[in-house]
Amino acid sequence: MQINRYRALIQQGRLSELFDLLVVDAERIQSRELRDTLSVLQSRWAAHRKNLALGILSAEEQQSQVDELNRHLLIFFEQLQVQQGSVIPPRKSALPAFVVSVVLLIAIMALLLYVPCPSATQYHFFLIALALAAAGFTAMVPGFFQFHQKGVQAGGAVVVFFAVLAFDPANHMAEGKCDADFTQTIYVHGPKGISDRLITGHGAIVMLLPGGEREAAIDQEGKAVFTEIAAKWKNRNIQFYLKNEQPYRLLRPDSLYMLQEGRAIYLEAMLEGVDKLYGNIVDENGAPIAGVNVAIADIFTLTDSAGNFNLIIPPALQKKYQHVICSKEGYLIFEKLQNPMHTLKPFNIVLQRSNE
Repeated sequence: MQINRYRALIQQGRLSELFDLLVVDAERIQSRELRDTLSVLQSRWAAHRKNLALGILSAEEQQSQVDELNRHLLIFFEQLQVQQGSVIPPRKSALPAFVVSVVLLIAIMALLLYVPCPSATQYHFFLIALALAAAGFTAMVPGFFQFHQKGVQAGGAVVVFFAVLAFDPANHMAEGKCDADFTQTIYVHGPKGISDRLITGHGAIVMLLPGGEREAAIDQEGKAVFTEIAAKWKNRNIQFYLKNEQPYRLLRPDSLYMLQEGRAIYLEAMLEGVDKLYGNIVDENGAPIAGVNVAIADIFTLTDSAGNFNLIIPPALQKKYQHVICSKEGYLIFEKLQNPMHTLKPFNIVLQRSNE
């Protein structure tokens, strides 16, 4: 029961509203003696209103009866507060608010595990959720304080909601903890997975921050480390690109990645130009040779009448260096153990005739 609110209604002379509320809340009074007292007070109020309707009371008599009734009501509320206090069961209508508050608190704790230093938008969401949770718990506390000021009144849950927003307890607790610069580690790996260290010891990763770029070299472990990143970029989505003299490229160059302290970002990359070998084969006199077998592992192709060839390499056989063998009857076999595929240069050779 909202005893403070009832007292305020007495002070404001709003007895009709008071007794209407008491009719609803009477069943929540556990003490039989207090219920009987309330019945007497309700009867006296009904008799007073009847006399007013009949016009048999003078102004002095009306005021005297109201003052007497107010005095007994205040005594009744004092007894009610002392005898029952917090044992008055909460209204059933408060249970949904309590359930919502518990769900919100669980959601906040779960999110904070993944977002320890939220962005401004995320933080405002957390604060509102915290205020709603506190208001939900307040709704379960019987007789919690009421706010009355110049005709404005609000229940305890509403007051607590705005109090939490104003005090901002989360900000006071986290003050200074999310303001420090942080470090972000980036790993570059190949299509086979995060253990496929495609680039090691060369090249760099470029971070596209609003207003400028930052660059970090890729070390022997295939990672680039960005240090002293301003705290304002925590939990912000940022784009990266790969900088390398060789034709490496990111598989998803337009993707955004969230900067998070203590959590690495993995960028998948690939080397271009390793999916085919092309070129031209001639003899000592510069004449094109047709029908030359050009082979890598168990795949091959033949040169055309102009000595040109184009060998497509399936993904399973693609790599940075390939063992290439060129052969034709009447010519010496040409073999190159480590042909660099990533240079994107044509494979042009001269076949020597055999003496046999």
